[in-house]
Formats: sequence, C-alpha cells, structure tokens
Amino acid sequence: MLKRRLTAATLVILLLSFAYFISSMILSDYKYSETIMHKEYITIILLFIFLIGAVMFYFIYDYKLSNSQKELRRFRKTVEDSDNIIIITDEYMKIKYVNHTFVETTGFSLEEVLGKDPKILSSGKQSKEFYKELKETIYAGKKWSGEFINKNKNGTLTHERATITPVYDERNKIIEFIAIKLDITKEILDQQQLIKREKLLLQQSKMAALGEMLTNIAHQWRQPLSIISTASTGLLVKKELKIPTTSKEDIKTLHTIADATQNLSETINAFSDFFNPNESKINFKIQEVYKKTLNIVQQKFNELNIEVIEDLEDISVTNLDNELVQVMMNLLHNARDALVTTKNKRKLIFVTIKKQNQNVIISIKDNAGGIGDTIIDKIFEPYFTTKHKAQGTGIGLYMCQEIITKHMDGKITVTNKSFSYEGKDYKGAEFKIKFPLS
Repeated sequence: MLKRRLTAATLVILLLSFAYFISSMILSDYKYSETIMHKEYITIILLFIFLIGAVMFYFIYDYKLSNSQKELRRFRKTVEDSDNIIIITDEYMKIKYVNHTFVETTGFSLEEVLGKDPKILSSGKQSKEFYKELKETIYAGKKWSGEFINKNKNGTLTHERATITPVYDERNKIIEFIAIKLDITKEILDQQQLIKREKLLLQQSKMAALGEMLTNIAHQWRQPLSIISTASTGLLVKKELKIPTTSKEDIKTLHTIADATQNLSETINAFSDFFNPNESKINFKIQEVYKKTLNIVQQKFNELNIEVIEDLEDISVTNLDNELVQVMMNLLHNARDALVTTKNKRKLIFVTIKKQNQNVIISIKDNAGGIGDTIIDKIFEPYFTTKHKAQGTGIGLYMCQEIITKHMDGKITVTNKSFSYEGKDYKGAEFKIKFPLS
C-alpha cells in the first residue's frame, strides 16, 4: 500500500517537473506578444490545476479502494471465524468455498470438498422430494430455509438449520449460492431426551393412577360383591335345606344379583375406558367425562363424608377425553387428600363447568384451607410433593400441566380463594382449567 502511494507521488512530481520544463523552454525560445504570453500562462496554470486534480482524484480513489479492501478482509475474517457453517457454491451447485467451522464440524478439508456437490454430506435420512423442493426454490431465485439431517466424514449424524440464498450478477443471472447453517444437533438430542423423559413421567403418572384405580375398584366392588354373596348364599342355603320359597322371592333375589353384577360391569367399563389409549381428539360432553371421573372416586368420597357441590353446563368439546379424565381425577384426589386433614366439620368440593367465549372453564375448589404461600408456585414442578413418599410421587400435578398445556392447548392455574357457602366462611385451593371448545 505504502509502496503504491510513493510510486504515485513520484510520478506526479515527475509530471509536474516535465510540465514546468516544457513551459520554460517554450517561453525562453520564443518571443510572444503580451496577449499570447498571457494565454500561455493561463494554459500552464490550467495544466497544473489538472495535474493537481488528477493527483487528488487518484488519492481519493486509492483511499476508497483501501477502505473497500479493509472491509473485504474484515468480512472474510468474520465469515471465517463465524460459528455458523458457511458454504459457497457456483451456479451448478459445486462447492467453491467453505469456512473453518465447516471443516471443524464435518471433518472434511477444503481440498476434499472443492468442486463437489454438497450432497456428499447427505445422510440418506431425507427424501428425494425434499432435495427437489430445495433446488426448485433456489433456482427460482428464492431463499430457502429448512433443516438438514447430514452425515460427517466419520459417519456421525448432525442436524443443521440452514438458509440458502442465490446471488446474482449485474445481468440478474444467478452466479452462486450461499448456504449459512447452524449445527443444532445438541438441541435436537436434548429435545429427544426431554420427550423420553416426559413419556417416562407420563408412564409413572399412569402407574400411580392405576394404583389409585385398583384401590377404588376394591372400594366400589366391596358392596356389590357383598350383595351378590349374601343373596346367592341365602338362596343356595334355602334350596339345600329345602326351605320353601316363592317364585316372587326367587325373582327378587336374582334381580338383586343382576343389579349388583351390572354395577360391577359399569365399574369395569369406566376403568377400561380410562386406560384405553386414544391419541386422537374426539367430540364428547364435558359432563359425561366428569360424571365418569366422579364415579371412579365416589366410594371414597362417601366413606370420608366429602360433599360435592356441582354447577355444570352441558358443553360439547373436541379434545382428548381420557386425558381430561386423568387430570380431573388427579385434582379430585388432591382435594380429597387435603380434606382428610382439615378440621372443618364439613368437607366440601365445588366443581364448576362453564363456557366462556370459545373456551371451557373447569374449576375444582375445596375448603381445606388453601396451599401455603411458600409452595404454591412450586406445585406444578416435577417430583415436588408435600405428601409422604408412600402417598405421592410429585408428578401428578406436573403431568396435569403437561396434558392441559401441550396436549389439549389449554392452561391450568391454582390460587387460594376465600368464599362463603350457606352462611359460613371458608378458604381453599381452586384449580382452574381452560381450553378451547375445538
């Protein structure tokens, strides 16, 4: 740079010296009139001005060129040091440049990939239609964005989020493509681990619910089994001892056994529906799902003298019914467990189902005194529980939140509420579920 400027300055000085020498020779050899002399002087002055202008123009041009080269070097360094993978190909999709991050990430050197198609990185995990759509987009002059599942030199799979942009010349013809890619392999693997963890938690939640269900089955079956046993044994004894009975008495006994058996059958249906996998959203009535849930826990509620006060609207929705059963059953169990330790003479649970705009609002509230202020913000965290280890795993409410927010496109919240019922003041926790009608 300095050498070029010194050369330019030397040339300018020589030109000026030459101009001065020529003008001196002309003026010394010839005698001119004053008018001619005056014109010659003006010509010499203009020549000097032109030369000075040319020098200034040269230095301005040289300054701009120098700045452009600096910017180019800065840009090249930025590209080279970028954390993104950068690939530049010609118009035929042949690689002409890759940056250092490409070399580090893929294991391929620049020499190994020059002149080759970027498909050397292809893992075979993506369809021909995927690459066809990519080429059609960029050759149509549009920017393409998407994700690649590629393969490194050592065969390791990588996930990349990429943008490919066509570059035009002054005649509006595509001359190259620039691909900027970000390695998101760790992000994808973390996401896969999270999904596995959520599936495990869901399975644990299901197993915990199964244990609760088996307890409920035992409670619900105790009475009808006792009725069947008493009725059938009484009838059997009478027949064996040849105690006379009327047809009417026999029919009444058989009806008693049939009703109790029907009760057992309905209980089995309720439990089997709950564990029937159903990943598709269907149309169902909220009231029916709630009644099915209440039927599962009703026997325990009766034994603990828990009253359920209902305010239900008849609402149809399109969503996941079995998942909603799991959520409502978990909330009802939590309310029951809180009421077991309450000192209130009356143990109350309030269930409200309302429609608000295009959403369903389900509220489950108890009068057990509420949740402590220091823990109320933590109860949806996984494995957080205030119960003894033998009574809870701490994943129930976490899974309720996961089901409502991720599977049912809704929201679940909890607050402590003070309220009055039948002239008496109470305080308790209120869980509120909100999700769209469809």
